[in-house]
Amino acid sequence: MISLKFNLLFFTCKFSFLNENAKNNISHKQVLKSLLKSNIKKSASKEADLYNLKKLILAIGHR
Repeated sequence: MISLKFNLLFFTCKFSFLNENAKNNISHKQVLKSLLKSNIKKSASKEADLYNLKKLILAIGHR
């Protein structure tokens, strides 16, 4: 019973954190979506893929 309560508490805290994090990172999600779309369009060029990967890493680092 204690394990069940602990798991429920952990899940509730984790969900609350993820929900708050999602509210704060709406623009971050939009940046990632646009990068993925542009990456798909430019997948024929290795330079474009490297450039998009660099932008993705920078976007994740600045959140």
